[in-house]
Amino acid sequence: MSRHIVLLSGSNRSNSQSIKVARYLRDRLEKLELCDSSERIDLASSRLPLWPEEETDRVWNGM
Repeated sequence: MSRHIVLLSGSNRSNSQSIKVARYLRDRLEKLELCDSSERIDLASSRLPLWPEEETDRVWNGM
């Protein structure tokens, strides 16, 4: 069984403390070989609109 770990940075600000922590944790997981693969999801770089903001890009239609 593969050990895949996803780290989610929940801040919508770029260069936030949470993305710094996520980067550090991913580096440590890989260095210590505690997972087979990992990825980071940074909500600051996503195009998802914040609610109740009007959706003008139609991002949610595809989801």
